[in-house]
Amino acid sequence: GGTPNQFRDSDFDNGIIAHEYGHGISTRLTGGANNSNCLSNAEQMGEGWSDWFGLMLTIEDGDQAEDSRGIGTYAGGQPTTATGIRPAPYSTDFSLNPYTYGDSNDGNNISQPHGVGFIYATALWDMTWALIDYYGGVPDPDIYGGNGGNNVAMNLVIESLKLQPCSPGMIDGRDAILQADQLIYGGEHQCIIWNAFANRGFGFSASQGSSNSRSDQVEAFDIPQSCQEPTTSPNAAFAASTYLTCDPEVSFEDQSTDIPTSWSWDFGDGGTSTQPSPTHVFTSEGSFSVQLTVHPFGETILEM
Repeated sequence: GGTPNQFRDSDFDNGIIAHEYGHGISTRLTGGANNSNCLSNAEQMGEGWSDWFGLMLTIEDGDQAEDSRGIGTYAGGQPTTATGIRPAPYSTDFSLNPYTYGDSNDGNNISQPHGVGFIYATALWDMTWALIDYYGGVPDPDIYGGNGGNNVAMNLVIESLKLQPCSPGMIDGRDAILQADQLIYGGEHQCIIWNAFANRGFGFSASQGSSNSRSDQVEAFDIPQSCQEPTTSPNAAFAASTYLTCDPEVSFEDQSTDIPTSWSWDFGDGGTSTQPSPTHVFTSEGSFSVQLTVHPFGETILEM
């Protein structure tokens, strides 16, 4: 007896196979070479990474960020666009997947560890598509040697597993991805990562509390000032480490408001800088008019 759906072999579901192999990756890499097998805390994201590996290895030409990607749909006798075995399908479309970091506190409807991991993987999937968009909008089919946004996302996640501590929480995971971007790409994707995570409640002010608890997470949707777009013209302002000195080296601190996006310093002796808060060595005696221009628009002149 039974329906045909009851006899579908999950060995033929590529997403499930990739998911299970993914556990081997996250378990062995998290915590470093001497601390493998340390994913047993309440907020750990092992099931999420495995879902994400399954999604990444089954991306096809023509896929879009808003597509509905369920987990375990074949084994469950569902179409590939169905919900699958998670609370929602993976999609950047909030009408299909509205879950954010704060939902991980819901012990009645978000299971542990699968539901907790699902919340984190939702942010990872959003980040992946933001990176794909940055690199031309199309996933690179060469998963080993390609240069697409999906390849960048894979590099970041794999490296982040090595960087994060044992028993990580979701904010630990976010921070490890940001660190991985600094190490591999010189921080090129910092704001892409921040925006994707903040959109799902893992913002700059979010707090994971204890990674051993799954009921003390605090979500936030803000991003650091360095990633914010200015809404008004900034007001240039700065301070110097000294205004009257025999020491030729002077440090300048930018104190501009309203989020400047670039800085242009003229130290009055022919020297210039585009750093936010530079240090300058004056090679001759005298009184110098130091000028800071911030963009878009704004200027302050300090006589020294």
